[in-house]
Amino acid sequence: MAAAQVLAAEVRYQRLVRAAVVRGVEGALGVIRRTGMWVWATEVTPVAVELLTTMDRQAEAERVVDDHRAAVDGLDCPAAHAALALAEAALAHERGDLDAADAGYRAAAALTAFRPHWHARTLLRHAECLFAGGRDGVPLLREAERLYTGLGAVVRVQRCRDALRAHHALPGPKRGRPGYGDKLSPREREAARLAAAGRTNRQIASRMGLSVRTVEQHVARALHKLRVDSRTELAAVLGPSEDDGPSTASPWATA
Repeated sequence: MAAAQVLAAEVRYQRLVRAAVVRGVEGALGVIRRTGMWVWATEVTPVAVELLTTMDRQAEAERVVDDHRAAVDGLDCPAAHAALALAEAALAHERGDLDAADAGYRAAAALTAFRPHWHARTLLRHAECLFAGGRDGVPLLREAERLYTGLGAVVRVQRCRDALRAHHALPGPKRGRPGYGDKLSPREREAARLAAAGRTNRQIASRMGLSVRTVEQHVARALHKLRVDSRTELAAVLGPSEDDGPSTASPWATA
């Protein structure tokens, strides 16, 4: 029941029905907490954490992870530990701690290898984490696409293909907006300038009217095209911007 509720909440989130998302997540977690059956929360915890962090409810997401960790500590329940590893990696990712997220996704991938759907989900999120840090996530994306294709998960396959195309690992459509090759697109340049000015991905997303993940992709592509490794180097390459100003954000901040 709890798994069905949280998966329905994820679908509603994709449809931007925020109130229904909150009710679905809270309902699923309520069932788990009333029963204390965190061992069976493998379908709940990772999705709940991802949805809560996306809605800026980090404290609640951290509580979910803490409750899950305490409940399964010392127990022989591989699926529950796999779900915990994936949720912890997602938390680190959303906090902008990309090194911790990278390590967490690697651990989660090893633990989810026996569950194709969750393994594919882990690989997809890990690839997005690598792209956010200016690293190559294409091999992971390709494997996630292969697994999702075998599972018949059409929406997830398309998400993988969109990301592959965005990183020039798939041919783009023949019609539509022109490609920019090695040059920055207007969106990439705007995101890169804001990142160079010290803005976090969340601030950039709000400014540009985009999702945080789309901003991550724009910044990652800008780093790749400009052949630099950090946001600090972006500032040196792009030069001063009208958006420059005091900021306490780390050069690698993504929150």
